[in-house]
Amino acid sequence: MPAPEPPLDTPFAVLAGAHCAPYDEMLTAIEREFRAVDRKALADELDRLARPLFGVTRLPTRERSLALAAAAYEALPEDGSGPSSWLLSRALEDGRAAPPVRAVLAVELARRAGVSARPARLRGCWLVGIHDGGVPLGADVGPDDASTGWDTCSGCLCGHEVAFLVLDGLATAWQAAGDGERARRAAGLRLLLPLSAGLRAAVHMDMARFKITR
Repeated sequence: MPAPEPPLDTPFAVLAGAHCAPYDEMLTAIEREFRAVDRKALADELDRLARPLFGVTRLPTRERSLALAAAAYEALPEDGSGPSSWLLSRALEDGRAAPPVRAVLAVELARRAGVSARPARLRGCWLVGIHDGGVPLGADVGPDDASTGWDTCSGCLCGHEVAFLVLDGLATAWQAAGDGERARRAAGLRLLLPLSAGLRAAVHMDMARFKITR
C-alpha cells in the first residue's frame, strides 16, 4: 500500500474533488498552481507562529478568538489586494494578505494549538470563528469585499467555499495587474469545485470578465 502524500503536497484538482481538506492544504494547492512552494518551510513557519498559542485552550472562548486574531494580525499586519496577498506562503513572506487569507492563517494556527475554529464571512467582515458548544464567537480579521457578489459563500465556510472566494479574489487581482492569462486560469479553477448547477452556470458567465491580455 503506497504511503500517503506529505501534507501540503496534494494537487488542487484532488482536493477540489474530495472531502474538504484543511484550509492550509487548500490554499497551498491553489498557490502551487501558479508558483513553487517550499512545503517544509511553510509548514515550519506555521508551526512557529502557532507555538505562542499553546495553552490558549484554557482561555474563555471570547479571549481565545481574540488571541487567534491577534496572532494572525501579527504575522500578516497589512491588508493587501495584489496577487501575492492571495497566496499564503507569499503573503507570509511579505507580511501582507487579503483578509480571507488572514482568516485561514488564524484557523490554521488555532488547529495547531488544539482549538477548533473556522473562517467566517459575515456582515462585511472576515472572522476567525470558534464553536465551543454554545453560541459561536468570532474575532475580526479584516473587511470583506462585498463587491464579489458571491453571497452563497457566507457564514462559517468550509475549505471548498474558502477556495472559491480566494480564487475569485486572485483572478480579480491578476486581471488588475494586467495578467489576463493567470486571471482566467484562477477563475477557471473554481469549476473544479463541487458547485451547484446554478453557481456553476454563474461562474461560466463570470469567466467573460477575465480576458487574456498578454
